[in-house]
Amino acid sequence: VWETLNELQSEAELEALWTYLIQRRQVLSVMKSAIKNISLSRKAAQAGIRSVQKAGRNEPEFLLAIEKVGQLMSDQNNVNPDSFLKMADLAESKGDPARGEAVYRRPELGCVACHAIGGVGGQVGPDLTSIGASAPTDYLVESLIAPNAKIKEGYHSVILETKDGEEYSGILQSENGDEYFLRNAVNQIVSVPKQDVSEKTMGASMMPAGLLEALSDQDKHDLLSFLSKLGESGPFDAARNNVARRWKLRAGRHTDEQFGIERIIVDTSGSAWNPADTLVDGRLLQPIMAQALRLRNINQVTSLIGLMATASFETTGERVTININANDDTRLWIDGREFEYKRELSTSLPAGKHTMVLQLNPGNLPSFLRSEIEGATFVANE
Repeated sequence: VWETLNELQSEAELEALWTYLIQRRQVLSVMKSAIKNISLSRKAAQAGIRSVQKAGRNEPEFLLAIEKVGQLMSDQNNVNPDSFLKMADLAESKGDPARGEAVYRRPELGCVACHAIGGVGGQVGPDLTSIGASAPTDYLVESLIAPNAKIKEGYHSVILETKDGEEYSGILQSENGDEYFLRNAVNQIVSVPKQDVSEKTMGASMMPAGLLEALSDQDKHDLLSFLSKLGESGPFDAARNNVARRWKLRAGRHTDEQFGIERIIVDTSGSAWNPADTLVDGRLLQPIMAQALRLRNINQVTSLIGLMATASFETTGERVTININANDDTRLWIDGREFEYKRELSTSLPAGKHTMVLQLNPGNLPSFLRSEIEGATFVANE
């Protein structure tokens, strides 16, 4: 199959073959295992990256491998700085930052998995909370098109080859006398015993080149516009930690009520709770909430008592004021104690960590959920 990919010259045929292959789980698994031992033409590698992204697959390590064997990293030395300025100008004149945030959050691009905004997101790449306020747009263009041109200190990857032929790559988080600890492309910490390592080399950026290949020109303008606004005063200022930016959601069912709703509101650590990130401005949109209900049809609403949403915050013991944008039929608990729901609730709480749980009407979800707090800070990335 690798020979066929290298022989094909038509981009349409290349993408068709890549799409056929990656849609078959077993075939994809074999390709991921074998790719480090082959070579790909530049055209085949670019088509592979586009196809993986268009398929909506979140495969950052596979993308990096395609980039490496297709020698796309060397292409970054040939980019024209004048084109960066042109793209920056187009982003400013034609880009829409709100649409750009939607592009940024597409799972197949992997931006959220690698970068944090406002404390929420991955740690594989640099924090982007204030990137727009601290870097010119043409620098952002270069970072996306040629990620290896200027790698921020501390974000060079390390490649470890083991004596049994395995290869591990990631950002070196720490090491001791016995082990290396790498953060890999899917934001996991992997430990590698030093006694098993045969070679350690410095790698390139963990961000694959060609990530923009599958995007339309408008998507590129919008994404760059969004990144350029991060950190500026307004809806894209994520520096404040008094806004809930990560919730955990789960469906509350009648069976939960029968066995005691307290089980849900007291223990929010179970696997039934799934994380849901807000937009930069703190809004958790209705489609995300509806998705958490996992309804196959509208009739299933009758089996639900609510959509449960939880967020944690820390206080120093001062009086706190919590503002919550939800509907009036919402129920509210803090540390297992029920409070009358108000859009603005003031109460005194002891110093330490506290957990807020909301029960939203599944048949009347708000257009968005948002919470802001005074006298405390929300816990991110929990």
